Amino acid sequence: MSTHRWLVLLRHASADSTPSGQADADRALSVLGESEADAAAEFLATLADLPRIERLICSPALRTRQTAERVLARIGTVDTRYDPRIYEASPGELLTVLDDHEDAQVVMLVGHNPGLEHLVALLSTGRSGAFRGMPPAGVAVLRLPAGNLWLSSFLMAGAGLMISGNNAGAQTLVIDSTRASASFWIRPVWLKRIEGVFPVLEGAAFHQPDGSLVVDVGIDTRALQMQRGSHLTWAQSTEFFDVEHHPWIRFRADPITPHRLREGGEITGWLELREARGRIGFELQPASCDTPGIDCPVRATAEISRSAFGMDARRLALGDLVHLSISVYLTEASSALIEP
Repeated sequence: MSTHRWLVLLRHASADSTPSGQADADRALSVLGESEADAAAEFLATLADLPRIERLICSPALRTRQTAERVLARIGTVDTRYDPRIYEASPGELLTVLDDHEDAQVVMLVGHNPGLEHLVALLSTGRSGAFRGMPPAGVAVLRLPAGNLWLSSFLMAGAGLMISGNNAGAQTLVIDSTRASASFWIRPVWLKRIEGVFPVLEGAAFHQPDGSLVVDVGIDTRALQMQRGSHLTWAQSTEFFDVEHHPWIRFRADPITPHRLREGGEITGWLELREARGRIGFELQPASCDTPGIDCPVRATAEISRSAFGMDARRLALGDLVHLSISVYLTEASSALIEP
């Protein structure tokens, strides 16, 4: 029998803000949050000393469930329990929840701030008020002496408690939403082209061990702007972007080398548009500075076959190609706390 127990504390990743009339517990992960959760999953998968997780205890809030699902997709399925007590739990209440799982030796708890960050502080310093913040998708891994209850394990640990942390945001660059935009255009037969602008983008870029960059970009189609109201109504309808059912266009690039980022050229990746997902290529423009994304924008264009993504309406009049352009700056992810 093992002489140690392991506890993984994971805060949910970034979530969308709460729309009017929606309960806080129903907030879903944002595009950035999905990337953060994937980064946390990758971090946990690379911990060679961490035994296989036996049980996952999760708050029933949508954002925690979605975070847990993305982690489990990477590390494998485990015994999962949902406990509503986690939602607004204090450190003491979280310990009570854990003590209900005394039969498990390796446990992951997915929850919320401020309870999680106070619990980490309590277990590492002995003072719950000494917290330094646990960012979205932040991870704390604790190895503890075995005890009959989790609380007794914590008491036995004393100053010997070992914590390692993964701040997914600290390893990530995020899209600077104040300096990002996208646009599209199509050219009807015999008519001037129809175009629109997407002012709302979000996403992240993750540095890989080989120096390459994996970029996730989300485009909010609900924020689309067009000169003519009739064009906007049509573009957001079920005939085109179908904003009501598919509010985001998402692109995850294959790893981009530093050379390609500076010199330009084709990049490939997965595009999610409406209900479809497919491989496409973007043409990356040469950078105008030595640090693209930081001191100058990263710009890319693509020609997308809209029929490949279920956008078949008016093909004779409008053609099949949608021309998409993206321009983004990147910035360091903030470790500041957002919402609990």
